[in-house]
Amino acid sequence: MNKQKDKIKVWIGFIITLIVIGVLYLLSCRILPDEHHQQMNIKGHPETLSNAMLAVFGVCISQGGNWNTTNGSRVLIASWVLFALVTMVCYVAMLIACYTLPTLSPTLNSLQELVGSGFSWGIQDLGAADYQLFKTSQVPLYQKVFEGMDMCPELDSCLARARDTKYAFITWRLYMEDRIAIKYTSSRGERQLHVATEDFFPSEIGWAMNPGCPFRHKFNKIIRKLLEAGLITKWLDQIINDPRRREAADTEALPRLEGPQPLGLEQLQGIFFVFVIGIGLSALALAVEFAVKVLKK
Repeated sequence: MNKQKDKIKVWIGFIITLIVIGVLYLLSCRILPDEHHQQMNIKGHPETLSNAMLAVFGVCISQGGNWNTTNGSRVLIASWVLFALVTMVCYVAMLIACYTLPTLSPTLNSLQELVGSGFSWGIQDLGAADYQLFKTSQVPLYQKVFEGMDMCPELDSCLARARDTKYAFITWRLYMEDRIAIKYTSSRGERQLHVATEDFFPSEIGWAMNPGCPFRHKFNKIIRKLLEAGLITKWLDQIINDPRRREAADTEALPRLEGPQPLGLEQLQGIFFVFVIGIGLSALALAVEFAVKVLKK
């Protein structure tokens, strides 16, 4: 939503700038008329605001014209030409990038977003607590998630499928983050998968002891202090994201290629569609203009 608002603000700002420059150019032409053009009987300045606006807008689409040659008008138009050049180059570059680069899938952070998206999803059918939660829950959201589940056989194949397709893999957070850090993270620390921020099932790490162990209460006290201080979370994060483990995994052949990839016809076809549509609209406008001219005669 914020990005959409920013786009609207940019276009509004551009239109306002276009109007202001058009008004200023018209005023500069009327206050300081071009004597050279008047002597040569050349139309060197616009007579109305609409003509001034069209002349100023023509710079954005690389259209030339007979500009006023007075110093004030020259400075104004030179500034506008520089501004329009930078703006149009940036716009064209972003437009080409949008049509040539593959679109990224949306980031999902909750089950509600997942159900409302165009993704498929699934878990490993191991009969564990996560599977039983969705299978036996009476919550409508969990029931809907279970009905749409596409089971996945093995962890690495599930993660690879989630990376390469519109598939969301549901499993224990630490279990998944550890595997992503080892196999699906580059030596520069760039992850190939996004892990949702929302937890829908609490999970903790336990410590098994003999029944009636006299040290259980002391262990509980120490572990609680470590949890409250945030040391457990810090240590887990350090272990999972240890670069030495990641570098060892980088030696394995990963199916995902990194770095710049050559563009194919599939990525470039969008700009050709725009080009063909533009030619079609131009031909239609020409036909209409020709028909109107014939009817007037």
